[in-house]
Amino acid sequence: AVSRPRLRHFGQRSEVLVLSADPPAQRGAVRSGAAVRSAATGALLPIWLAVFVQMVGVGINLSTLPLFVLSLGGTPLQLASVVSAFSGAQMLGGPLLVRVSGRVGRLAVLRCCLAGNALAALLTSVAPGYRCVALCRVLAGLFAASVPVAQVAVTDVVPAGAATSQALSRVGSAASAGIIAGPAIGGVLGLAARHLLGVPPHREARAVFAASACLAAAFFSFCRCRF
Repeated sequence: AVSRPRLRHFGQRSEVLVLSADPPAQRGAVRSGAAVRSAATGALLPIWLAVFVQMVGVGINLSTLPLFVLSLGGTPLQLASVVSAFSGAQMLGGPLLVRVSGRVGRLAVLRCCLAGNALAALLTSVAPGYRCVALCRVLAGLFAASVPVAQVAVTDVVPAGAATSQALSRVGSAASAGIIAGPAIGGVLGLAARHLLGVPPHREARAVFAASACLAAAFFSFCRCRF
């Protein structure tokens, strides 16, 4: 029989999110379906939340980045290269982080993705020019692996069958919800920066990126405390 992922204990806490197969020496009896589903429910919550928060950041970037690059004097071609830099870095970083997550744990890598996202957004908020923005987007892309890591985590935790398909669809739903909410949140943050904090219009985009960094950093801290 193929064993399912077991709980790994860290101090006084137990984390379901080792999310890697048991070593042969530790394989035991297969847990009952009810026990697996119960453990999977607790494991999937931080996965879905992490995907949602990171995709909110992506949605904020989609709505704010074009205005920001053009305000720095960038051309449409330079804007296109900035967007492509993110996608290219994501293509390279995603498989690498998925592989690393098999060794250090999926939750640890999801936290790393959030931290990288926060750092990239913070650096973007203080970028002096187009080239620095492009480098920040490369950094963001390298850590934009929450969706593939979450998908692998689901297949590790949830028993094979219809439940796996349902859990995978929820990962996609969390990502879509983040993309939908991100531009709206970015717009609200921009308005708040202008009307509540008195940020001048030409600095609104910087304020939005800084707020996005704070959001990712706050959820990173929440994950460390609660999961």
